[in-house]
Amino acid sequence: MNYATLPWKDLTSTLYQDRFLREVRPGPDHELDSARVWTEAARRIKNITRHGFRSIPPQDREDIEQRILVKLLDEPTLRAAAGATAPGIYIAHMIRNEAFDFVRRKLRDEQLATELCHDHNAAPSSTTAWSNELHDRLDIEFTTLTTVERTLLLSKFADGMGIAEIAAEMVLPYSTVAKRLVRAIAKLRTRLQQADA
Repeated sequence: MNYATLPWKDLTSTLYQDRFLREVRPGPDHELDSARVWTEAARRIKNITRHGFRSIPPQDREDIEQRILVKLLDEPTLRAAAGATAPGIYIAHMIRNEAFDFVRRKLRDEQLATELCHDHNAAPSSTTAWSNELHDRLDIEFTTLTTVERTLLLSKFADGMGIAEIAAEMVLPYSTVAKRLVRAIAKLRTRLQQADA
């Protein structure tokens, strides 16, 4: 079968069936067919990324493409793409969002590196000492939180993810993630205030 001529709707349906609905059919023909359909999906994602984001360096575009392919391995994401009325546009939006997130993280990391270099070269002051002390206390109190609380806080504030993104990644309802995040912040704030007293 020539997958290059398949419309997006058929391609995403085939991807979903291959990944989640297939019966175990051992043999080289099935494995080759599976490889061809995923290769075609990767080729199309690469084309969208290459044409839509020319200003992003090639190695960064490859990272974005890989992230999208990994996301498509997730059952709910691939089901949503296959079930969309326009799967090609749905995947293009996924690529756009991933590119924006990637650029935002990269800019944030560059700014943080610049600030760290600037702070390292600056003369120590009382504000820097206070900031270092607060950072040390925060590290200590942060380790007392549960793994889920730490993951939520890191995803939200270090990775810059939204609650909906965290919920999708953790496969939890939006409201559950929002409540747990609020509780984790309150718990950390209380511990820091107790340490202050």
